[in-house]
Amino acid sequence: RDAARVLAAAPDGAPANLVVDATVGVQGMDAVKDLVAAAFSEACAAGPLSGQPLRGVRVDIVDALVHASPASRRANQVAPAVARAIAAAVLAASPAAVEQVSLVTLSAPLRDVGAVYDELASQRRAESVTHETADDAVAAGSDPAAALCAVTAHVPAAETPGLSDALRGRLRGSARGLRLVFSHWSPLEGDGATAAVARLRAAKGLPAAVPTADSLTDRL
Repeated sequence: RDAARVLAAAPDGAPANLVVDATVGVQGMDAVKDLVAAAFSEACAAGPLSGQPLRGVRVDIVDALVHASPASRRANQVAPAVARAIAAAVLAASPAAVEQVSLVTLSAPLRDVGAVYDELASQRRAESVTHETADDAVAAGSDPAAALCAVTAHVPAAETPGLSDALRGRLRGSARGLRLVFSHWSPLEGDGATAAVARLRAAKGLPAAVPTADSLTDRL
């Protein structure tokens, strides 16, 4: 039932948010559904928390008062009202700031794995750092410390710039095959979330204080 009443999914190409017409007995929704969809897409492109794109948001429109006259439901009248309502709903739902996390993989000699752990976990907030040595990684009679280990870790994408140069310097060029690929989104918490939101709002020229849901709610 809900699938048939989805008005829009955003963003285009990689939808991560939905707006659903959950109204019952409301007249005029068909006349403004395209305007609602457009306003929803714009709202998802810049969320109210930090001006960043929204992810994992479903908006249910449960009630509406749509003017009977086409002259009173033009884009410049409907879209701002819809955008404010969506922003207020998002803020009322206690949104969380999230960050991209990359899966980092590389190979390094066993003797240098400690330096890799230090760079990833101590310097770059990595989680789930593991290493594994192949059974045939050490040739007979060779130094076991020279055995190549496969190292994997999840590192916030914001911490990855300069990682290749840092590892090259610390391991004297012995690290090989460094790869970074997107893994998942992770919620930010506590002071980290507060600082990230403040930094993003400042970068976008937004007021320092995050608006409240009440400040965006229209009163009839």
